[in-house]
Amino acid sequence: MEKSQILAITIAILSFIYWNAFILNAYYTFQYATDLSTYLISFHYFVEYPKTIITSFAVFGNHFAPDQLLVLPFYALIQSPLTLLFAQSFVIAITALAVFFIAKDLLESGYIAIVLEIAFLLNAGVHGMLIFDYHAEMFIMLAYLLTFYFYMKSSTKLFVISLFFLLFSIEVASVLAITMGLGLLCYEYLNKTNSKRIRLAWMMIVISVIAILGENALYYATLGKPTGQPAFLSFLNGTGEPLIYPISLASISNATNLSLMATTIHVPSASNIFYDVLMVYISIGIYGLALVYIGFGIVAINYNKVTTLILTSQWLVVVFLLRDLDFALPSYQYYSFVIGGILVATILGYMIAKSKNKNVNKLALSALILAITLQTPNMILSFISVTSPVRATNYSQLHSIINQVPENAPVMAQFFVVPFLSNRQYVEGVTNLSHYFTPEYIVLDYDPNVSVWAPSAVQYYWVKTYMANSSYVLYARNGTAMLYKKD
Repeated sequence: MEKSQILAITIAILSFIYWNAFILNAYYTFQYATDLSTYLISFHYFVEYPKTIITSFAVFGNHFAPDQLLVLPFYALIQSPLTLLFAQSFVIAITALAVFFIAKDLLESGYIAIVLEIAFLLNAGVHGMLIFDYHAEMFIMLAYLLTFYFYMKSSTKLFVISLFFLLFSIEVASVLAITMGLGLLCYEYLNKTNSKRIRLAWMMIVISVIAILGENALYYATLGKPTGQPAFLSFLNGTGEPLIYPISLASISNATNLSLMATTIHVPSASNIFYDVLMVYISIGIYGLALVYIGFGIVAINYNKVTTLILTSQWLVVVFLLRDLDFALPSYQYYSFVIGGILVATILGYMIAKSKNKNVNKLALSALILAITLQTPNMILSFISVTSPVRATNYSQLHSIINQVPENAPVMAQFFVVPFLSNRQYVEGVTNLSHYFTPEYIVLDYDPNVSVWAPSAVQYYWVKTYMANSSYVLYARNGTAMLYKKD
């Protein structure tokens, strides 16, 4: 085994160890909440009632995500929230290795491949995947890179398999596949390269369009019809249908419906665009653009401008046209929609630079310096933001109350508590108050600092009003942590 390969594997393992330590601390100090809770309910339900995987169309959480079936057997063996969280960090570590081996093969340089792997693992957008709950998006970057790699190798069968791996990661991946196909077509035509690969790019676009139409048809065909979803997930939408959205940019932003079935597209006024873009730039826009366009160096921009723009276009549209600030925040998982594209653009940029006899090692060194400069401060800040000073007494108080809830008892709790109570049929977060069942127990911690996801004062008022109208009594108390039982 080459030294660069040993180093790449070591880096991935160290990253995996670091993030698992982070996960353990964040989990036991109640820093995970809504997304983890909804996925846990899906996983538990599918383990208990496996036939419903088909009737609910493999909807995990609130996404069409058949790739999650790869994780389901591991969860069935160890039914713990940590199983999902560790699986997510493992997928990110494997993706880092994919970055290395793909770059090494295509660029014939272990040095550049190591630089890109480090830049990937330091990228704040990747950290957002790990510091904030559990996400179906965790497979996007790996599937995107594999699809690109087998495209470049003209391996039709593996290309198609990887493409479906990408399409099955989450419903909106079909949009990413279309922009990747268009970007690769641009690269091929501008550089007059492989005709067989051009056919594969067109195949990617056609299959992805068919996927969009099929997923939209599935949504409208099942609208309002019972499909065997867990009651909690069906109730969220109010009509009992599986939570499959119309597949479009609307699926990743509620600001505008750009579904293929839509007949009109909202265009905001110039003044609104100016105001919102200005706000983005002032708050996080400039940093977001830096993460995307120079987080892996400036090779893609220097040598591959048009292709880079196409490969990252979906992120630009969502942030600057639909004005969804969540997609520009590195503390969320949404950079997964663009990191694969910028990595592909960067690798293609290096290939073009090499063909022009440029000093690619010097370019790689600048990329490493940029990555460390941009990402390390954010990595420290992200860690601090979700690991408040340990207050062992407060955390132990809440854990002691959670342990008093009987197994399988219907329960309502704050969303940062739900992961500890998720292996049961009836559970919901207090912010929903959907009343699709009557909880026997309600868990509340009134300390506003116990978690970054602590409910607001208004939400506490809703819960207290609900309990007062439904005859709940205080069953157990430990400091600010309370357990109420229906009288």
